[in-house]
Amino acid sequence: MAVTLNSILAVAPELSVETPDVINFFIAMAQRRVSPLVWGVHNDDGVTFLAAHLMTMKNRSGTPGNPSMQKVGDVQAQYVGFTNSNTALSSTSYGVEYLELRKLVVISASSV
Repeated sequence: MAVTLNSILAVAPELSVETPDVINFFIAMAQRRVSPLVWGVHNDDGVTFLAAHLMTMKNRSGTPGNPSMQKVGDVQAQYVGFTNSNTALSSTSYGVEYLELRKLVVISASSV
């Protein structure tokens, strides 16, 4: 089974506002990040949840990470700090599902 627009909309119906081209772009992006050789039978699920996560993050306003601001007089600087990729992934329900699937992949690969 291949990941399709319908696969994404089945798990993330709120993303139906996106055009098919945008959804297919994010599917392709997620496919480049999820190796079928490593993920095996979980590959399509991993691609689906990662694509939904990436699209959800795209639709959020503001900057990801932990913002901090420093101001001295009229000069102001804002910084964004990232703790790790798991923190970013856990910021959406789809990213959390992706992380849970990734645990299965690691367990499966280490038990072989």
